[in-house]
Amino acid sequence: MSDGAELRPSAHPCPDPRAAHGPTRLALAAPVAALLLMGALHLHPGYSPLHDVLSSYALTPVTAGFFTAAVLAMAVAVGALDASLARLLPAARTPLLHAALAVSVAAFTATALFPTDPETPHTATGFIHRYAAGTAFAALAVAGALLARRLRGTGGWEHTGRRLTGWAVVTWLGIAVFAVAHVRVLWPASAAAEVLSWFPERGIVQRLLLCAQIALLLAVARPLHTAARPLPSRVPQPVAARVELEGVEAGRPLTPA
Repeated sequence: MSDGAELRPSAHPCPDPRAAHGPTRLALAAPVAALLLMGALHLHPGYSPLHDVLSSYALTPVTAGFFTAAVLAMAVAVGALDASLARLLPAARTPLLHAALAVSVAAFTATALFPTDPETPHTATGFIHRYAAGTAFAALAVAGALLARRLRGTGGWEHTGRRLTGWAVVTWLGIAVFAVAHVRVLWPASAAAEVLSWFPERGIVQRLLLCAQIALLLAVARPLHTAARPLPSRVPQPVAARVELEGVEAGRPLTPA
């Protein structure tokens, strides 16, 4: 069953590159900014990259601003990707794909604006933060899978579609592992938690998942930015000049003898 209108292959550059250059540049820069900001969080020695999730940094005044900026950068990156697709590949931007990207933007924004609780969520903002973060991850994974499917059927974008498929699979695996890693936190006294005592800690799993989602965004943002570049203009020579040059090259006199 199709997830939108029939896709018409299109590998041509954008008719108006100026309209797409800004969004594609933002779609390329925002994920890098998010990665750098998340890396800066680890300069604070109070948390463990292995055990503590990134949301923990929002509880410390020194790093709270970096965490908020990093998550908002993810929201900007997803929104810029949606805008880039609307200008460059409108046939690939199906209503379902647009909805998944919009949900991801809203969820990342809510994750940044509603802080987590120090321990297990017990306040309204804590619950909003937890479920918004999960929704942001899942919606972006859905969008990556949908876009990969469309690009694999678009002339000139097949390679990007295959690469995006790989990152979408890695993202879904990361989400599954991250969900299982929560068992020991939510039900520490359960038999399942004892069975999963060997399982990776959720802190490192979340960081790897975020890196995979940033790679997913860059895998499509880079070729979109390349496609948005204006083609070099060729200024035709005046007809008379071309005739004279052709006459010289042919050894013919330019004026009658």
